[in-house]
Amino acid sequence: MNHMSEHLEFLINNAQLKPTDSVLDLGCGKLYLAAVIQYLDKGKYYGVDANAAVVYGIGNVHKYFSAYQYERCAFGKIKKGGLLSKTPTFWLYDNFEFFPIREKINVIFCKDVWTHFDPATVRQCISNCKKILHPNGVMFATFALQSPQAETNYSEGPERAPRFRTFARYNLEYLKSIIISEGMQCEYIERGIIQMLTKPKPTMKIFFPKIK
Repeated sequence: MNHMSEHLEFLINNAQLKPTDSVLDLGCGKLYLAAVIQYLDKGKYYGVDANAAVVYGIGNVHKYFSAYQYERCAFGKIKKGGLLSKTPTFWLYDNFEFFPIREKINVIFCKDVWTHFDPATVRQCISNCKKILHPNGVMFATFALQSPQAETNYSEGPERAPRFRTFARYNLEYLKSIIISEGMQCEYIERGIIQMLTKPKPTMKIFFPKIK
């Protein structure tokens, strides 16, 4: 099983994902959720990323991503995989101020996005995701984990990728406090996940890599 189908298996097992559910993929990048699009009904996938190069294979948004070829970008994989009939929707955004989605979302998947943002931006992300999350929905997020004894820290991003303003490593308890203060329940899951749900409050599950 490849890592893309593993994402589908994970969402089926942990979010009871159904074909009729809607999925918002924050930081969709070069499309790790391709198998999820295949599984979902038509028009149920929404992808958001800040980088036109990795989504559409166009432009030279950052020097770091200039080597991406069209067949490796998200839209290239959509065409190659015969997924155009699923009518996935993509937006280019570099902040979390507004999501132009009219339906409530059942599952939000936020992979390796918070690693590049400070706590205030992460708080904004959680707050706005809560607004569009279905009352029985769930949000999953991955992030870089700080050791339990250390405080959250972040540094300025490299010049080659100026939009990634920081590299943040979060203390788990500190991150939980942000989630709870935004009215979300949260749960730590194996392999590093915090889950944010709406039962009765929106819930969030968060993954993170092992401490090195």
